[in-house]
Amino acid sequence: MNRLYQIIWIVLCVLLWLLPLNAEGLAVQITGPADGTSYNTGATVNIEISLSVTSGTIESAELYQNGWLVSDLDAASPNYTWNNIPAGNYQLTVKAVDDEDNEVTSDPVTIHVGGILKYDRAINGEFIANESVTPWRWDSPWPWRFDTYENAEATIELDNVGLSDDTSSAYITFQDIEGRPEWCVQLMQQFRLQEGHKYEIYFSAWALAEKPIQVTFSRDYGDFGTYWYTDITLSDEPQEYGPYTYESTVDDSLIMMKFVLSIGLNTTELYIDNVRILDIHPSTPVEEDITSRPPGKFRLMQNYPNPFNPSTTIPFELAEAGSVELVVYNMLGEKIAVLASGMHNAGSYTVHWNAENFPTGIYFYKLTTDHGTSETKKLVLLK
Repeated sequence: MNRLYQIIWIVLCVLLWLLPLNAEGLAVQITGPADGTSYNTGATVNIEISLSVTSGTIESAELYQNGWLVSDLDAASPNYTWNNIPAGNYQLTVKAVDDEDNEVTSDPVTIHVGGILKYDRAINGEFIANESVTPWRWDSPWPWRFDTYENAEATIELDNVGLSDDTSSAYITFQDIEGRPEWCVQLMQQFRLQEGHKYEIYFSAWALAEKPIQVTFSRDYGDFGTYWYTDITLSDEPQEYGPYTYESTVDDSLIMMKFVLSIGLNTTELYIDNVRILDIHPSTPVEEDITSRPPGKFRLMQNYPNPFNPSTTIPFELAEAGSVELVVYNMLGEKIAVLASGMHNAGSYTVHWNAENFPTGIYFYKLTTDHGTSETKKLVLLK
């Protein structure tokens, strides 16, 4: 019997020796930037990558952001410079494959670009064009995907009608959807649901006439099962929609947040802009998340939501301590509200404005400091 055990042991050792090396001998890591680093819109980011293998060679390496391929990498010199990055949150990963087809993916590193709040998970919610990103299609503004099913015909393009300040909008038209299912035209982007997290969805929209749509979290594989949806009727006037809330009971990384645009087979043209998906998790309160940012340069960021009714939030950052004044003006240049004044330390702040007692219209908010710096932005109140 002992002899039989010895033979079995020898056979197992030989079989293990004949198997290809497993992925433990292959390692990949993003060493810079640090997780959670913030940048201005249009920034250039140097991504530093460490690749190693204990035996054999590295055949390929690829850089991804939010599951989308950014670039193939040179395994011998894998560092990558990413230029002109639009506002958004980006989860960076690197996938490496060796000559035995072993494959590993680095731990993710998330960066925040353009004053986007860390709890906002929407990517390119402003529909900003950026031709430098791969893959890029003018008929599907990155990283959004515009799909038509059952031979439906519809088109999407970017339009400078922008429903919020300094943005373009997604403009969708319908050519032929008659006789197709209601889900035949969809605008979507990849999303990850986490168990126990509550999500709030906001967006701005404008249809040429009243138009029903649907917003949903659903799978992009298998049975395309829907976790959550809400039906919405868009108005023929530009306005802010939301919050629409969903508390997830699942962990699923292969989710699409979708606008289903052909509900009722209605062919009314529409604009969508300023999409926000807020991850409100009990362990990371919103105010704590924002104020935990390290001091940066002087920045006045776009209010959110915008357009709004009746409350909005204005984030700003101070590079150094000093006296600050944040003021709201009407179209006549009259000061109508003082939202912040006095001494402030360097760091990040958020101020809330409730405009319940003010009429619909365009307003301006201006941040000034005693260091001679100032910045002004526009906001829109729609009631």
